[in-house]
Amino acid sequence: RIKLLTASLETNSNFVVILDDNKLIWWVNASFERVTGFTLEEVAGKEISALFSDSNDPNLLAQAEACLLENREWRGEVLSKRKDGSEGIDGVSVTAVFDEVREVTYYLVVGRDITEKMKMSEALRVAREAQIKAEKMLSIGIMASGISHEINQPLNAIRVLSGGMHYLLTHGEGMSTAELTANIQEIVEQTDRIADIIKLLRSFVRRDALQLKPCALNGAVELALSLVGKQLADHGVTVQKQLQDK
Repeated sequence: RIKLLTASLETNSNFVVILDDNKLIWWVNASFERVTGFTLEEVAGKEISALFSDSNDPNLLAQAEACLLENREWRGEVLSKRKDGSEGIDGVSVTAVFDEVREVTYYLVVGRDITEKMKMSEALRVAREAQIKAEKMLSIGIMASGISHEINQPLNAIRVLSGGMHYLLTHGEGMSTAELTANIQEIVEQTDRIADIIKLLRSFVRRDALQLKPCALNGAVELALSLVGKQLADHGVTVQKQLQDK
């Protein structure tokens, strides 16, 4: 029976490490040597943490140690050293082995090299992000004329107001304080309108994590329609709105 169990562990496709009750490496199988490059003679009697990369999150290793102290199983992904100086990502589980009186005699570490799997997952994530960004840029291109129209409106208003004030002042024609204040206030509001449009565009293409917060849905709908309204009209599309009152 012992020979069968030993053969089963030795030929297991996952790497297997057995630690003694002091958490020192006692035995490893052939898969461990194939994955890491280290032989049993090179790692026997060492702490398994000696095989972990310094790049691991200290909190992760602390959680694993806490589980072992409480004789609970731990599962996780760790960065491990390879004999050739490289690093790999291993998915491992650690389980305590008890004797007849419930005393820990060994710890069984079973794992597999998931480096390539994690690289593929990361590549897919990057590709998805690139696709999403490309779709956003395409959408911006489609909305470009509408955005141009939306920005030109406040720009024209600012041009007319500032040009009128400049004409009156250079031709010696006075303006009342109320008129001057009203014109300046209108210019400020039109400038804020342009700033809001630019802020919207930046939030549309940036990769930063978005923050959830309450949104005035009516305003969002109105703003969206103002950006694409011209394109819709050019294609003969009529939009019917039924917005709930505030």
